[in-house]
Amino acid sequence: MVDTLDNLQKGGRIGKATAFLGGMLNIRPLLAIRDGMVCPVERIRGKGRAVERMAELIRQEMTAHDGPGKIYLGHCGAREELEHYLPDILENLQIGREKADIKDMGAAIGTHAGAGLLAMAYMPWPDFILPVLD
Repeated sequence: MVDTLDNLQKGGRIGKATAFLGGMLNIRPLLAIRDGMVCPVERIRGKGRAVERMAELIRQEMTAHDGPGKIYLGHCGAREELEHYLPDILENLQIGREKADIKDMGAAIGTHAGAGLLAMAYMPWPDFILPVLD
């Protein structure tokens, strides 16, 4: 989830009118990376609702895989904001703090998404790999 639509507009992913109206309406696009491509998932009004919806989508993935896995929470220059939402995210995902790994996102993602990006990922792993990751 991007904080503003500016970088998406500057990068040519959305038009100026879409960026302007989306900003005025406080629209937060939820994006996913599927098969190496950035894909729109949903448009949500308000950051709190968008974070909640991202957690719901991750929870669905966790349920679909019905096995062990790792949760990654990422941000671009927004660690304090991520920490603010963290209790709600953990409650929605029904996991403890030790199961969520917080990462700073890299410059390439930051360039395209902009500062304030919040991200969530679920990686299902076979049982025998989890001890290696921890």
